[in-house]
Amino acid sequence: MARVFQHSLMNAKRTYMTWSTLKESILTNESQSESLEEKFQTDPDFSILFTKAMNNNAIATASMLVSKIDFSKTKKLLDLGGGSGIYSILIAKSNPHIEAIVYDFPSVCEVAQEFINKYKVNSQVCVMSGNLFKDELQNEMTDILIAQVLHSYSLEECKKILEIAYEVLTDNGRILIVDFFLNNDKISPLYSTLFSLNMLVGSKGGNSYYYREISKLLTDADFADINIIDLPGPSSLISAIKR
Repeated sequence: MARVFQHSLMNAKRTYMTWSTLKESILTNESQSESLEEKFQTDPDFSILFTKAMNNNAIATASMLVSKIDFSKTKKLLDLGGGSGIYSILIAKSNPHIEAIVYDFPSVCEVAQEFINKYKVNSQVCVMSGNLFKDELQNEMTDILIAQVLHSYSLEECKKILEIAYEVLTDNGRILIVDFFLNNDKISPLYSTLFSLNMLVGSKGGNSYYYREISKLLTDADFADINIIDLPGPSSLISAIKR
């Protein structure tokens, strides 16, 4: 308990220090803090606590995704930047034919494995740790899920992530992107707009992206059949098919 309380104080201080740079971040259009990826790699304890906290936020969205999307043709799912693995876990529990891989940093995968054990889906879901910009991913995936990941990266990095996703998918494979998207006016909805400000002060290049930006990146990567699906709450889904 004392350890958790200590880290709560540290995170509160970290949050205060991050937002105290708001004015400078806006004026320079650049974060004054280290990126979330840097924090994960230099502070495993922070990444573990952060991942467990984000699991609570993800459960509702993951449940809605399972109810909205047909996974009957999915065989192998790659959950890219999968965090606690809750998306893969709930998808697997509703679709016993699916094999899923939760891909993330090593300390995050430790948390995902805990949840996989808790939900008893070890026969369907496994973890794989690495750096997607440096390490090779398994090929022949029928589906790739990228949930609440792109907003942590610059548009150029997002382009690279989608190109990587394209390469590891099978022909006619599907990509599913869940995030806090902006409308094409770039100032709505309110939650995504405020979240974009949060990413400005808290990440190197992160942002809330608008639908047209992500659709263009998908088209440039040679994806087709791009669809936007509203989910209850602040998240939305963009899906596309590998040509």
